[in-house]
Amino acid sequence: MPEEAIGGLLGWTVRVVGYVLVDVVLEILVKGLGYALLRGLGVRTHPESAWCAVVGLAFWFLCMAAAVAIWRHTHPA
Repeated sequence: MPEEAIGGLLGWTVRVVGYVLVDVVLEILVKGLGYALLRGLGVRTHPESAWCAVVGLAFWFLCMAAAVAIWRHTHPA
């Protein structure tokens, strides 16, 4: 019986920590970056706007595409 309680508590703790990490990543690395980029371009928007998430995701996608292109250029097959 105690093993079930410990397993349940451990599972709940891991789930909560996972949700917090996902929320922090989404809020800071995607929405926050998108908001900063939009503000840098002079676009007035709210930090919780969907446009901030779209711009942040587009930025990270372009960064990954550039990294892959550079890697493929420097490491020919």
